[in-house]
Amino acid sequence: MIAPGQADTCRAANVSSAMKRFTIVALALLCAFTELPAQAKQPAQQADPPRLAPADEYFGRLKMSPIGIGNQIHDLGLLLKYNPAGYAGQLGRARMTEDALMDWRARYPSDTWLAKDAYLMARVDAMFYDHESHSRAWSLMTWVAQRFPHTPFGANAKGEVRHGHIVPLYAMPATPPTPTPTPTQTPTPAASPAP
Repeated sequence: MIAPGQADTCRAANVSSAMKRFTIVALALLCAFTELPAQAKQPAQQADPPRLAPADEYFGRLKMSPIGIGNQIHDLGLLLKYNPAGYAGQLGRARMTEDALMDWRARYPSDTWLAKDAYLMARVDAMFYDHESHSRAWSLMTWVAQRFPHTPFGANAKGEVRHGHIVPLYAMPATPPTPTPTPTQTPTPAASPAP
């Protein structure tokens, strides 16, 4: 049996607990439907452009993917290393690869993969013997040093820019080697039949 004083205590506890629940729900609804003043004062910010280019997006006139651009840069370096006399034949391929790299750079300027590929492209451009390639190499190296200063490639680029010399990806002869002529077969005259 409940004593008369205990019944009032139980009723007060139930009312108090119901009041707490009501207050919590009311505050939650109030917070959900009111805008905070700090949020109201801030202008709407636009979303940052995507940081990484999708692997299935293609750039430049040759429509190269970021992975394809990296592979072309690697291949160009090896082709020039093992056949420095054929540098003139690789110049067009290097320009098309750089075209794709520049298109990628224009669309995704904060893509972190750009630091590596632009740095290596600059070092490949330094392997060519023409003035235009060297100015392109300098431009790319300066861009990497400024845009990605806190990456390993940006730190190396800053060092090369500071020293005023871009180290080619592989050592090249000081002067362009002359290509070795390929022997051609001279046709032998056919014997004419006797009358």
